[in-house]
Amino acid sequence: MALVLAGDNNFEDLLFLKEFLQASGHELRLANSCDMVSELIHAETVEILILSLDMLIEENSFPLLGDIFAQNPRSAVILVTSQPWKESLPIEDLSRYVLLSRPLDLDKLKEILAQLV
Repeated sequence: MALVLAGDNNFEDLLFLKEFLQASGHELRLANSCDMVSELIHAETVEILILSLDMLIEENSFPLLGDIFAQNPRSAVILVTSQPWKESLPIEDLSRYVLLSRPLDLDKLKEILAQLV
């Protein structure tokens, strides 16, 4: 299985992702801040990232997305949000990302992960 990094500053959402991903058999790293995501992508080759867009907005950490692809251009990034998607967000090349809304549709997430592995 691919190494998955789940990043969310909402502890309950992070635990939910942890339980789901572990039950699905994925090797997993968890991060509760953008700084921790940055540390982990520099320490290991992460293939799939599931990141809270809300966390990126709150921490004003959109440059992190560029860092992810600089570390591993083949990374797959799934952005999860509880807010309506805003076209004005400073994200280049939206085609590089999978966007999911909360509450998460676990069947959809499982399907996406299967395609990425």
